Parts: sequence; structure tokens; C-alpha cells
Amino acid sequence: MRYYLWSLFIILNPFYLFGAGKPQIGDYLQFGVMLLSIPIIILGYKRSIFNKSALMGFWGYTILANSILFLLYIGSYKGIPLLPSVFFIYNILVFFYITGLAIKNVKKFVKYTQWGIIISVTIQVGYFVLFGSENFEMLRPSFFFANPNQLGYYALLMLSIYLVLNKIRRTNILLFVLVFLLCMLMALLSASKAAVGGALFLFVYFLFDSNMLKGYGLIAVALILMATYTFIYKNELGVTKTTYILSRVEDGSKSHKVTEWEYRGYDRISNHPYYIFLGAGEGMYGRFRTYIHKHEIHSSFGNIIFSYGIPGFVLFMVFFLSLFKGLPYKTSFYIVPVILYSFTHMGLRFTPIWILFAIFPIIRLLRMHLRQKKFNERITGQT
Repeated sequence: MRYYLWSLFIILNPFYLFGAGKPQIGDYLQFGVMLLSIPIIILGYKRSIFNKSALMGFWGYTILANSILFLLYIGSYKGIPLLPSVFFIYNILVFFYITGLAIKNVKKFVKYTQWGIIISVTIQVGYFVLFGSENFEMLRPSFFFANPNQLGYYALLMLSIYLVLNKIRRTNILLFVLVFLLCMLMALLSASKAAVGGALFLFVYFLFDSNMLKGYGLIAVALILMATYTFIYKNELGVTKTTYILSRVEDGSKSHKVTEWEYRGYDRISNHPYYIFLGAGEGMYGRFRTYIHKHEIHSSFGNIIFSYGIPGFVLFMVFFLSLFKGLPYKTSFYIVPVILYSFTHMGLRFTPIWILFAIFPIIRLLRMHLRQKKFNERITGQT
């Protein structure tokens, strides 16, 4: 039952029924499931093989920084105190929960995760095609998300997770074609340059990494290229989206008087450099001199170093790099598009990125188990 509910969470994750920055229906479902699955979370925590101390230390530092911020502005604080830290611990618990699920039954975990992704992206695109025709002229639709960037990020993460899981369980070629085309379509519709570029990178890299350029794989590649060409050059909607994306690449969506540094909110780092030592905390953004007034920095890494300073940034990076310890570079390389996306968007509150984070040490854990199993069989055969 837990694996079915896990698939359901993935399917419900894109449905934003409440305001942006608030828990959504999928989060409430997942939180309820985790309350009843504490032993699995504990199992995932105990058996995890990345730097748990750095992760928990980072979370503890977010509590400290955000608590100090709340106390400094206790009379005029706007928003929910410590909410960023609550989001972090929720995603950390999801991280350990899915690690526990994989340890319990890795085949089931991979199967239900992949099918959850397939159903989820199919529902999203299917709904848009069937009921969103009146929105076809929108330059940047967002489907059920609060904004188009979330749609592009979702598409990139779903494709990334699906392809990384291929390292554990080989995906069916037809399903790969389906998932890639649907995710690429969502990225194109979102008009997110980072998402489109990331999806293309994943497509090319996966072809060479998986040796698909032969037999049926070659046919699958031909189908993808034909479908992409037809949408971009022969479909009115595709032509409109492609033209819009190219115009955003050439001219940008911001005023020419505004630099990318300012547009993404990095200017508050140069305007208030002293905060990078211990951190400014998250929230009360009106206190900063910045182009994007009253908003967070549009960057995961930028937000961490400004909000939590050098201590928080170092702890997070130690945790992040430990996820790939002991893995081949060609496996770790699947994280590259998400890293690049994170330089221009704040995405650490989005649970799917923590799902992707968790899969890398799960792959390493599985390989260690298989090596130990072969070693034991060899020893048994010699006695």
C-alpha cells in the first residue's frame, strides 16, 4: 500500500490548490503517510550513506538563523516564523522515507516511482490538451502550478528522476520516448530557457550513456526527433513557443537597464555583503536594497549563502557533494541540468528535487549490496 501511496503523491504533486509557498494537497497526503511510517524513516536514516551530520547541521543552522530573525523583528514580523525551516525538515523526512522504501524493496520503489512519473506527466499534458485550449495563446501557461517556472522545473526534475532510475531498472524504450516528449513539451510550453536547455542536455547525454543509438533505441531517437521537429516547425503552438523562447534568449524578459545580477536578486549580496558571514535568515525581504524588492533571491545557492551565510553554505555543500561519493562520474552527471537551473531559480522547497537527491546514494547503496552479495557467494563457493 505504501508504494501505491508513494505513486499517488508523485501524481498529486503538481496540483497547486493553495497559494504559492504553502503546503499542497500532495504534501498533506505524504505527511500523513509519514506519520504512520516512522520506522521506515528511521530505517532510511540509519542506512543512509551520505553525510547526515552535515544535512542535519544545516537544518539546525536554518532554525538558528530564522529564530534570530524572528526575535529581531518580533513586533513587525510578517509571515509564519520558521516556515523555511519547516519546509526543509519536511523534505528531509521525505528524503529518508524514500530511502527506507528503497531499502525495503528497491524494485517496487523504482517501479512505482517510474509509473507515478509516467501517469503524472500524462495527466498534466492531457488536461492541457483537452481542457486548456482556451489558454493556447498564453505565452507561458503554468498548468496547475502557480507560475510557468514551476512547470518547467517540474518537467526537468521528472525527466531527471526517470532517467537516473534507469540506472537501477532499465526503462522501456517506448516509455522513455513518452516521458521525454511529454516533459519536453511541458518545458517548451513553460518557455523556461533553463528547463528546455536542461531537457535537451539530458536527452543527448542519456543517448550516449545508455547506448541507445542502436537497434530499437535508434528508432526511438528517430521518433523523438520527428515529433520534436513536427511540433517546433509544423505546429502553430510550437512555432509560437519556440519563437518566444528564442526572443527571450536574445532580448531577455527584463529591462535592458537591469543586469542579470540584479534581476535574479544577487544584488542584495553586493549591497549587504556582511550577511554572507553568518546569514540574514529567510523572510522580511523588504529590509534589503535590491531590484526584486520583497522577494527571495532567484537562486538556490545564492539564497543559501545569503540567508544562512558561510556556515550554512558549507554545511549544505558538504551534504550535497556527499550524495555522489563513490558513484561513477557518468551517473553523477545527471544532476548537472538541475545545478545550472538552481543558479537562476530558488527550488529547494520543491520536494521532487529532494527525491532526485535521494536516488544517488540509493544507487550507491544498491551497488554496495550487490558487491557484498557477490563476495559472499564467492566465499561460499570456495568453502
